[in-house]
Order: sequence, then structure tokens, then C-alpha cells
Amino acid sequence: MGLLLPARRVYGTSKTQEYKSKKNKTAAKQMNIIITIIIIIIIKLVPGSFQQKTTNSATPLGAPLSTGSAMSDCLQARRDDLTRAVKRLKLLSAHDALVLLKNSLSAPKLLHTLRSACCVDHDLLKAFDDELRSGVSSICNVSLTDDEWLQASLPVRNGDLGLRRVSSLASSAFLASAVGTRQLQNHILHRTHQTHDDTYD
Repeated sequence: MGLLLPARRVYGTSKTQEYKSKKNKTAAKQMNIIITIIIIIIIKLVPGSFQQKTTNSATPLGAPLSTGSAMSDCLQARRDDLTRAVKRLKLLSAHDALVLLKNSLSAPKLLHTLRSACCVDHDLLKAFDDELRSGVSSICNVSLTDDEWLQASLPVRNGDLGLRRVSSLASSAFLASAVGTRQLQNHILHRTHQTHDDTYD
């Protein structure tokens, strides 16, 4: 009899776990139904609360889905933010303003977009770099030539300012992100039909 007790305990435990698993699945289904009903009610009662977007205009989590108007709007918004920031940085000392511009308000502000969307050779990247160059000239009270601006974008370890130009970062940032998430992409998209894409291939 002593040998049968563990088997009964294991059997009872497996039955309990199976019951809990079914109960959790049922609760999850009920929660999904409730959330769906709430969303439908919000859509009905609050017009405009959900906007229907096309692929060319959608920017989920700040990342444009295409190279169309969504990317242009996203890059233009980042450029406008930089323009506004440069005007406010004039109220600070030159050293503090330069540190903030380099570490927070220039390339780091745009890095998420560069890594999540292929915006290589986009016109607004050059415009962003021009705005950054103008801001550095204003803060440092100097007029940078093309060679001096190129030198200023080199790393600090080489004795330069380390102000990275986003037009030169775009390709490496996107490729690094694509390679780093390749396994996750394959796991998510393994059942989809793959077609040739001129933009990303």
C-alpha cells in the first residue's frame, strides 16, 4: 500500500494542474471578450478615438511602416524638435548646451527611427544634419566649414566633438538592428509568404 500512495498523489496533482490550466484559459478568453466589448463601446461613444491608418501613414511606437509620408512626417517632427531645442539651448552656457546637444538632442533623439526604419539617403536626414551644424555654430559662436564639420563628427577619442551625423548613421543603424533581431523576425514571420522587397533586399 505504501508504494501506491506516491502514484495517487502524482495523479491528483496532474488533475489539479489540468483543471487550473483550463480555468486560466477560460478566464483569458472571458477577459478578451470583455476588452473587445469595451473597445467597441469606446469606438461607438467617442468618435475619432481610434484613427484608421494606411501603411504609408502608420507610425506604431514612433516607427514608420513605410518610406512614404509616415517617414517624412516622423523625420520632420524630429527636425522640428531639434530646431526648438537649439533655440532654448542659447539660454544656457556654451559648455552645458553643447553637452546636452551631443548626448540627448541630436543623433540619440533620432536613433530609434534609424534602427526601426530604412531611411537611408532620405532628404530630411541631410536637413537634420544641417540644423545640427547650425546649432553647433550658434552655441560655439563659430562658423564651421565643410571640413571642420566633418572633423567635428569624428569620435571624441580622436580629439573631436563626437557629434554624429545621422545621414552617415542611417545604414549601419538599420542593418545592425535587422541582424540583431533576425531570429525574432524569423520566429514571428515563419508562416508568412515571403516576397521580394526592393527596399529592404
